Amino acid sequence: MNGATLAMASLALMLGSACQGSAPAPAAAPGPAGPAAASRAPTGPAPARWLEVFTAFDGARVLCNQNVLGSPTARPMVEIAFTLYATRTPPADVVRFYATAHGLTVEPGATTVTVKLADGRKHLTVSKATDVHATCGVEPQPDEPTVIEVSQLISG
Repeated sequence: MNGATLAMASLALMLGSACQGSAPAPAAAPGPAGPAAASRAPTGPAPARWLEVFTAFDGARVLCNQNVLGSPTARPMVEIAFTLYATRTPPADVVRFYATAHGLTVEPGATTVTVKLADGRKHLTVSKATDVHATCGVEPQPDEPTVIEVSQLISG
């Protein structure tokens, strides 16, 4: 499955899903991320909150940013913007961090979770780097077992 197919699958998931998760965490939530570093990523410090609703995961590294358009014949036209991050933290630890922050229940040791906010228009998905996830040409390093996809429905 190529990156475009995966991005379209993410688009379908976003459009066909109801809101899941709790209200955004308080603005003073702990854990702001440190500097972001990637060849195709913006420079400077990462924002303390991704998409203004998700607490940035400390130590996550930006892999890439991309916008994906839906079918040109679809009405209304749909666009999704997403950013992929990678971290050296094990997936189960990252899952536990976001599940706790958003009041979600997950099985002990779970390696994937999706948090949906803003009426389902903003998503954060944690998964193992080896699992199927959206791609945009930049892969995690071998010592980065976890990928965090943060996406937003721009139009539609």
